[in-house]
Amino acid sequence: MQISVIVSNYNYGRFLAETIASVLSQLGPEDEIIVVDDGSTDESREILKSLAGASRLRIILQRNSGSLDALANGLTLARNEIVTFLDADDWYLEGHLERVRTLFEEHREIDFAFARGRIHAAPGSDPRASAAILRRMEYPPGPVGSNALVAALASDWVGSPTSGLALRRPLARAIFERVGVPAPGLAMFPDAVLVRGADLLGARKYALAEAGFGYRIHGANHHRSLREPFERWRQRRNRTRSIRNRCLQSSAPDSDPPSASALADEAKLRAWPCSGRARIQLALIYVLLAVRRCRGSFRQRVELAIAAARRAVRNGPARVQDP
Repeated sequence: MQISVIVSNYNYGRFLAETIASVLSQLGPEDEIIVVDDGSTDESREILKSLAGASRLRIILQRNSGSLDALANGLTLARNEIVTFLDADDWYLEGHLERVRTLFEEHREIDFAFARGRIHAAPGSDPRASAAILRRMEYPPGPVGSNALVAALASDWVGSPTSGLALRRPLARAIFERVGVPAPGLAMFPDAVLVRGADLLGARKYALAEAGFGYRIHGANHHRSLREPFERWRQRRNRTRSIRNRCLQSSAPDSDPPSASALADEAKLRAWPCSGRARIQLALIYVLLAVRRCRGSFRQRVELAIAAARRAVRNGPARVQDP
């Protein structure tokens, strides 16, 4: 099974050679790396010119339009079944691509895989905010299942930053087609588009056990420019709504309430690899969804909420019937 690695770069010339080298050292005979430069004004294009003769390396130069557009343009050239994405200020840890390849070969049912990052803080940078963000993205290794209902009705994140993502190419193309690229307000958030878009399209996810990429903290990371917690929350909410509406092609994604059995089945798939505390958190999410969004009378919805919570907390199935 072959892999296409798509790298998005904007003014990260100081990291670019190391990033590309971390990919080239792991490529198989039929793999490829596609580097998309998003209108850089630093030394990036000179570095790419010097690397232009490298085997299995293709380069796209575009006007500055954001990393989402850069990855979408790279995807149009990708030839292989599996695509992974990498920010030019990050790099792949040794063995990552082989672990991705093995996973997709052994689990044909998986559409989407993600790996956690390992933080590398540049001198003078403060990694605490980024470390907290990465910790919130960590997930127990193993199959996650589908999260379509939670993604459509609530706000949940099951994935990693862009550099930890690997998708089957048809899924990646479907997400970009649904969202529509370029997408105002989403140009700098390809990870949000891919993670939430995959959920909304019913992708089956898998959390890799080992860290897959180095996550560099250098003071220019995009999320660090949003200092105010309320502003971060507001922008995250707006992005989530935009992706949801675009993928579902509706301004009212909750107009079709889920069935109780579908909700309970998803709760069980989501929760079985989680620790006790994470299971309780998931149970609360599904309780709220069942009470607020499922069909039936209030009493029936409360009963469904209890059943969904049991299914999220326990490994065994719960008996749930639609009203």
